[in-house]
Parts: sequence; C-alpha cells; structure tokens
Amino acid sequence: MNSIDINVVLYQEDSHWIAQGLEYDITAQAPSLPELRERFARKVAAEVAISLELRLEPLGGIDPAPERFWRMFDEAKMSVAMESPPFAIPGGVDYPRIVPRMKVGQLEAV
Repeated sequence: MNSIDINVVLYQEDSHWIAQGLEYDITAQAPSLPELRERFARKVAAEVAISLELRLEPLGGIDPAPERFWRMFDEAKMSVAMESPPFAIPGGVDYPRIVPRMKVGQLEAV
C-alpha cells in the first residue's frame, strides 16, 4: 500500500474547526484551518503507526464515520486545496502516504 486516500469534511463548531475523516472515523479540532490540517495529519499518522506496529492493515479496525458526515461531505460546496504536499508518516519506506481530500461542510441541526 503506497498511499491511503481519505475524504475529510471540515466544519466549524463554536470557535473551533473540526476535521472528520469519512472512511475512517478519525477527528481533530483546532482554532484555525492550517493548525487543523496538522492536527488531523498527526492523528492519522499515529493511527497508522499503531496499526503497523501491531502488524495490522493500516487503519484496520477503525470504522467509517456516521452517515451524517458523509452527507455533509457530499453536499459541501467548497473544497480545500492544500499548498503543501500530502502528509507522509516518517519512519520508513513501509509507511503509506496519507492523501486527504478536504471539503468544508455545514453542521446540520440535530
């Protein structure tokens, strides 16, 4: 596995931004979008590293996000382009590259 593609919906809740992975239910929050990207990258990298350390499929055992986040992503009108290349997990050639596709969504009323 050379890369892992992850769709991510970004949304604001109060004064923070939240990143919610879709294929893998991984989240991060931060006060700004640049910081959010870094926090989400670190969380995904940590999950992949743990999986590989345990000799499991990268991100194996992490369920998909709830359906409402998939709808948010599908209905999002704005994609987020990152100037930096997709983040990679340091530590060796066996680590897959994480490639996020990010869109800004709107939190639906519960």
